[in-house]
Amino acid sequence: SNEFLVETDIKESTIPNAGKGRFFSKNYNKGQIVRVQCINSELHVFKNVSELKMADEDMILNFAHTRCANSDVQTTDVYVNKERLFTNHSSNNNVAFKYMGNNKYTYTTRDVLLGEEMLQNYNDYTPVTWFEDYLHSIGKISLREFALSLHENDNSNETSSQQ
Repeated sequence: SNEFLVETDIKESTIPNAGKGRFFSKNYNKGQIVRVQCINSELHVFKNVSELKMADEDMILNFAHTRCANSDVQTTDVYVNKERLFTNHSSNNNVAFKYMGNNKYTYTTRDVLLGEEMLQNYNDYTPVTWFEDYLHSIGKISLREFALSLHENDNSNETSSQQ
């Protein structure tokens, strides 16, 4: 239903140059479900390069992602949320995703406090060769590769890219 099951606010991210971020408006415990999305209706799903090429390039570059490693759905599909989550990357993330059946679950990975920014770890995404090969062919990289490059370059936690 795309609606958030927790109370949040969208405001300027605490990460420099990251744009907007989503912040928790209350304290929540580890394991709290933040959002449940129906994959077929609440996400754009791309199965190949020709489908990807028909989409808005900025949307693909900034928001396209693959399933997370701990999902029970084994697929090489690429996804974009129809309603933005406004989460930025951190290796000290407090939310993660799991694809189960026809749903994408966003949940807290630890206790979070009121006012804390919602952060995800782009390293959780699985590599999808056809998708990353396509991005490389247009001189770009995936969110997953972006997180890996940050880690390799300076061990920095944060990035300016947004999911």
